[in-house]
Amino acid sequence: PRIVLIIDAFQLLLLDPGLKAHAAAILVDRAKRGRSHGIHLVLATQSWASNLPGLDEILGQTNTRIAL
Repeated sequence: PRIVLIIDAFQLLLLDPGLKAHAAAILVDRAKRGRSHGIHLVLATQSWASNLPGLDEILGQTNTRIAL
């Protein structure tokens, strides 16, 4: 079985002072190890901030990016 994890406005998790460290760690882990466990990420955002914690690691594990 496969799991598709869809998170809309995921950047809000990385902007919240109380959640950002924990959320970044979970997203980075899922991006790195998720495929081997059958977990696929769909991350959506309307605004892009380049200074979010863990964003470079998450994008480094991303094979496909779509801009509309």
